[in-house]
Amino acid sequence: MQNINLFSISGILVVVTNSLLAIFLFWRDKKTRNIKTKIWGWLCILTTIWGVGVYKFSTTFDLETAIFWRRIANIGVILTPVLYYHFIYTFLSLKKDYFRYILITIYTLAYTFLSLNLFFPKEYFVGGMSFVFNKFYYSDWWIYKIPLYLVFYISFYWILLGFSFLLLVKSYKRSSGIFRNQIKYFIVASVIGWLGPILMWSIEIGVKLYPYSNLCIVLYPLIFTYAILKYRLMDINVVLTRFGIFSFVYALVLGIPFWIGYTTQSWLPSTAIMFLLASTGPLIYTRLRRKAENLILAQQKRYQKTLIQAAQGMVKIRELKRLINLIVHIVTKAVRVDVAAIFRFDKERKVYKLEAYRDRELFKEEVAISHDHPIIEYLLKTQEALLLEDIPFVIQDSANQKEIKEFFERFKLHLVIPSLTERDLLGILALGSKPNKQVFTEDDINVFKILAHQASLAIENCLFLEEFKKTQEKIFHADKLATVGAMAEGVSHQLNNRLQAFAAVAGDLKDVVQTTLEKENPENLRKDLEYCLYGLDKIEKNVLHSAQIIRGILNYARTEKDASFRFFDINEIINVAVDLLGVKHNLKDFKPSIKVTDGTPKVWGSPAQLSEAVFNLIDNAYEAIEDKQMALKNHGNPQKVEKELNIELQPLEGSLLVKVSDNGIGIAEENKSKMFAPFYTTKSSAKSGTGLGMYVIKRIVEENHRGKIWFESEYMKGSTFYMELPTTKR
Repeated sequence: MQNINLFSISGILVVVTNSLLAIFLFWRDKKTRNIKTKIWGWLCILTTIWGVGVYKFSTTFDLETAIFWRRIANIGVILTPVLYYHFIYTFLSLKKDYFRYILITIYTLAYTFLSLNLFFPKEYFVGGMSFVFNKFYYSDWWIYKIPLYLVFYISFYWILLGFSFLLLVKSYKRSSGIFRNQIKYFIVASVIGWLGPILMWSIEIGVKLYPYSNLCIVLYPLIFTYAILKYRLMDINVVLTRFGIFSFVYALVLGIPFWIGYTTQSWLPSTAIMFLLASTGPLIYTRLRRKAENLILAQQKRYQKTLIQAAQGMVKIRELKRLINLIVHIVTKAVRVDVAAIFRFDKERKVYKLEAYRDRELFKEEVAISHDHPIIEYLLKTQEALLLEDIPFVIQDSANQKEIKEFFERFKLHLVIPSLTERDLLGILALGSKPNKQVFTEDDINVFKILAHQASLAIENCLFLEEFKKTQEKIFHADKLATVGAMAEGVSHQLNNRLQAFAAVAGDLKDVVQTTLEKENPENLRKDLEYCLYGLDKIEKNVLHSAQIIRGILNYARTEKDASFRFFDINEIINVAVDLLGVKHNLKDFKPSIKVTDGTPKVWGSPAQLSEAVFNLIDNAYEAIEDKQMALKNHGNPQKVEKELNIELQPLEGSLLVKVSDNGIGIAEENKSKMFAPFYTTKSSAKSGTGLGMYVIKRIVEENHRGKIWFESEYMKGSTFYMELPTTKR
């Protein structure tokens, strides 16, 4: 028959909580191989052994059985303080030799006491047991009777634990940020946990205090392990709040049934009530916990929401510099960190260059991080954020550890977050400390990861657009060169003809003057002078024609220099384009028809870009007419085509419609879908174009000016191109 009581049930709870935690920790250790995790897992196992012993010796009515299980429980009693110190030794990275000597000494003592406990008669160490509170067996007040046990009790539970607490407190005073907060967890959890066994010693020295404190041993491993695994999740205030709510709820869940069972001596109804309360307890706890946390973490949740909203809107920004400055501004304004900086990868120099920052005093000179810096290697390898307090624990190489720590300390940083795409590190977000030295919680870091990920997408988008603009500029330049190349042939031909005419006329005039001087015949003088007048008139006409050619080219070049956006009269560039058309094709008797509606508004745009677009349209239209003439001639129809090229301006609401129509060859149905494709051309001669013209026009009108361009065409009948340009700023 088992003697079930509150103390024995607390032993069961100790076994359940600690064994589950041990299983979880050792499972986790397969992934992390962390010595701290391993040590704490063994501490949980030893606490589980203590819980088994408590349950067994407090439920038996046989003295010898109680003493046997007391020996088993003592395994945990002896070794847990040793493992606790071992954990502190590892966690605080105690380097000095005497800390290691202490560790070796206490392990030696522990195994000595363990041998006395397990293999020697009870008079040497275990002592006797008596029935207390008329409920269960417990160790008698024999602590004074056995000197070895007294040595163990003082050395392990007062000196060793006291020394461990002293190390924690000293580290707490020296530390900051996450590590400081983590030590808070350890101190609070340790105080709760070690109160359990220390208060239970009261029975052994004759003070009849019921060992309710054993329930502390149920709670402290939960808090302690939570601190190890999730210490960034929230501030210690939240943990204490959770602990208080948990204690209150489950004190009712467990206390009420035991009180009913104790007073009625009937455990069936109390068990039923316990199951009923246990089913509602989690709901009550969750509701109270959420309300309490919302109050405590209100400010934190507010700025986290701001950062997430900012992250969602980043991809809409197209300018890289503006994007990077905006990230720094949002972070510093929302989180109120004292230092913020962004380093972006410079492909040409192979460094991470400082692009934006807050705190001019820290970033006085140009700052760059080399691609092979240990912090870059760490971020690329782990793809995780790095905290200043984590450096000793996650960076194994001492040289790398020192270099990374110097980087953090140089710029007063506490946290760096990588901005990654797949395996490429595009940049680093570096942050200083929060107000009042608050810690960066796990939620904070997760939000910063989201922000960094969205920033990486936005940066890639900006880089793509920058590369795209450069490509477009190259394409525009290539098209201009093609246009100039095609034009240059015609212009050079015309100028060459004029120069030949100059040479011929000048030669004739020279001969006439020479002959007149030699013969000195007055009868032929008038005739010779008339011929000289004719020659000079011819020279004058050719000079004027050449000047017209040069003026057309210069006017076009002048508009090319004006790349800025402004309001201007579209007629300016139409007239320049028409002059240039005459220059290119040596037009004498033909000129496009220009129809302008009264009150034509000014256009908002770049004269240089729109000049190119207009010239390309009317040039294509004229060449389409010539292509039609050639096609008819090739098909045996030599009739001359009456050239019709019309330019019409039509005001619309907020825009101006430019129509360029011709009676040229038109566009075949199968070619219409390819009209604006790059490098597509229907022209037979490479001199006439590269196939970039219409593609460039579309980009100029639709992307650069946010206008519209389309066409209507029928093969062998002609085409009309419509270009809608803005008359307001866009």
